[in-house]
Amino acid sequence: GRLGFVSTTAGRPEVLVMAKGRAAAAARSAWAEPGGLAALLARALPWTKGLKAEVVVSDWGADPWAGGAYTYPGVGTLWASPAWAEPLGGTVFFAGEATVGLSGPPMAHMAMASGERAATEVIGALER
Repeated sequence: GRLGFVSTTAGRPEVLVMAKGRAAAAARSAWAEPGGLAALLARALPWTKGLKAEVVVSDWGADPWAGGAYTYPGVGTLWASPAWAEPLGGTVFFAGEATVGLSGPPMAHMAMASGERAATEVIGALER
């Protein structure tokens, strides 16, 4: 619809909105006006209407480093994902959809999961 791909998981406090193309333009317009994004979300997920919520926006399309892109491994390159996820010297840790390999589709939800993995690695390094 107008908002793009909307995902939520029972028992979790967040809603993920992934908007591309026209949906991204609609989402940008909505979050520019107070309550606009919440109104669009209430149309997609009616049970959210009237909830007080914090909105956190990551606009990859406006990010000069991301350029709105995400990675997807080419044929024969799945071997690279674990190498990209490998920490360097126990002090530099990597996350992102390019590091997930066969553990799931290399898109936003796996990028978030890889961030949790990297955070666990950081905590482990700090405990040593």
